[in-house]
Amino acid sequence: MILMPSNFENVTFLVSDQNVAKGMLAQRTFQPFENFIIDFLDEFSRRLFRNPIAKAWPDVITLAFWCRKKALLKEKSAYPDLSRRTGRGLAFHIAPSNVATNFAWSLVAGLLSGNCNLVRVPSRSFPQVSVICEELNNVLRNCPDIVPYLCLVRYARESGLTDIFSGWCDTRLIWGGDETISAVRKLPIPSRSLDLAFAKRHSLVHD
Repeated sequence: MILMPSNFENVTFLVSDQNVAKGMLAQRTFQPFENFIIDFLDEFSRRLFRNPIAKAWPDVITLAFWCRKKALLKEKSAYPDLSRRTGRGLAFHIAPSNVATNFAWSLVAGLLSGNCNLVRVPSRSFPQVSVICEELNNVLRNCPDIVPYLCLVRYARESGLTDIFSGWCDTRLIWGGDETISAVRKLPIPSRSLDLAFAKRHSLVHD
């Protein structure tokens, strides 16, 4: 049985709304690197480059540079046969609280791989999050076909919503430390769903 929140009063919707969130359970998947997704991300990139606030944040500009159509088509060329591939369904992304733009990279990967995406953004109010969400909303006004495929939310850990959203997903992407990943993995997902965990890593520098 799929659980629904009794209400969404404890959820802040940064992109899309509760109707989009509920509707994600019924959305179709599509092939990776679909043209309409590439065009959407290219326009998103253009808007970030034009945003004067975004220019103050190198991590946002790096995201914009990677989302250019030219860059995405280069990535697509690494996969010679995409005709037999499709997304898994609803991807639930749990972004780390200490990295400002990680949620956006995870979202972009989810869109390019043909999925519907419900993303929990960092609990901290990073300026980068506001800029990225502002421009996503601006692009979505002219891309109604893509609206059903992304929803960005913020809520408190103790709200119980991670438990509910985990029960919706076909893939759950967990970013964070070992304790965070372990805690989330205790929350059940549907039997055919998949967990992808991205734990913290440390770089070693040699002289």
